[in-house]
Amino acid sequence: MKRIATRTLALILAVLFCAVLFCPFSVLAAPSKTFRLTEGSIVIGAESDDLSVKVGEKRSTVSADTQIIIEGNDTATKNTVTVRDNVSAQITLSGVRIESTGALKAPISLTGAETVILSLSGANSLTAPKYMSALQVARYAKLTITGDGSLSARGGEKAAGIGGGWISGVAGAPCGNIAVRGSVRISAYGGDGGAGIGGGDGGDSGAISISDSATVMALGGKNAAGIGSGNSGRSRNITISSDAVVESAGGEHAAGIGSGNGGSASKISVSGNANVRAAGGEDGAGIGSGKDTSATLVDISDNAIVRARGGKNAAGIGAGSNSSLSVGVTLSGFASVYAVGGEKAAGIGGTALSCGNINFSDSASAEAYGGNGASGIGSGEGGLVDEIKFSSRSSVYAYG
Repeated sequence: MKRIATRTLALILAVLFCAVLFCPFSVLAAPSKTFRLTEGSIVIGAESDDLSVKVGEKRSTVSADTQIIIEGNDTATKNTVTVRDNVSAQITLSGVRIESTGALKAPISLTGAETVILSLSGANSLTAPKYMSALQVARYAKLTITGDGSLSARGGEKAAGIGGGWISGVAGAPCGNIAVRGSVRISAYGGDGGAGIGGGDGGDSGAISISDSATVMALGGKNAAGIGSGNSGRSRNITISSDAVVESAGGEHAAGIGSGNGGSASKISVSGNANVRAAGGEDGAGIGSGKDTSATLVDISDNAIVRARGGKNAAGIGAGSNSSLSVGVTLSGFASVYAVGGEKAAGIGGTALSCGNINFSDSASAEAYGGNGASGIGSGEGGLVDEIKFSSRSSVYAYG
């Protein structure tokens, strides 16, 4: 009997060992807890080393590694979600539809220096009141949106769809870093002065990245970029990579991707197998700068495909009306570009002010059309370009 018992124990231990070895996630998976938004507004904060989750007047404590699932019932609610106290949290939205009407109440807000991974499951939508972003990201916060669901985010007047809004008495306050990845589908609409994704009216935007197989459609409000800065704001680096698919349009006087009216944009990069379509509003470049502003560099590489159209008096890729492009435009790898400039503006390059270098390397290809009085590739009417270089392997068609 003792020998049988020993052999049985050994068999049990072997089975458990195999379960741990080959199915580690079933043993080590992070805990999760579901909270229903229909039961009240949700506030997530710190509690010692744990997280505090308050739903209405009911408070719960969960471990810091808990996946917090916020569940809706696909019908509109005025209840909101707030993340505060500089916490790090993993949150899932599932079938959430928030239509906030309260004064200065963002549907979802990161209020300080929080780090949040927001997973999307099913269809979700957020609609913000005046001055508030639908998904508000404070200046020092870091937001990553991932998953396989969808999100529609509509900002209020002077606020971004996702990004900057009213914080601590400041309308269009600066927003933090925003990353979109996974296979999510995002539609983001800025209110007047607010970017689809990025800064609010007068507020700067943190770094924005879109990667993996994410699909993004962004529309800026008046004077604001589709993706980038809002009215009179500065945008940090914008990166679109991997297999991302992006369509972005700027409002009047703003770029499709880049800066809004009177602001500035840092480096804009499109790489990997990304597929991008961008249109500037009147006086705004498709990709680059808006009116009365500047952009640093537009870099398109690898196997990226880009289609860009500038608004009136603005380049397809490069500078907006009365704007400059300090470093220039580079195309490399097997990148493919189709660009159309507005009246008096280049397809790729500048307008009436200076444009930096335009450099084609490797097997990059482009088809570029300038507006009346402008080059297909180079400067706009009366403008200057520093230098244009072509690789012997590049395929370029330019029509002025």
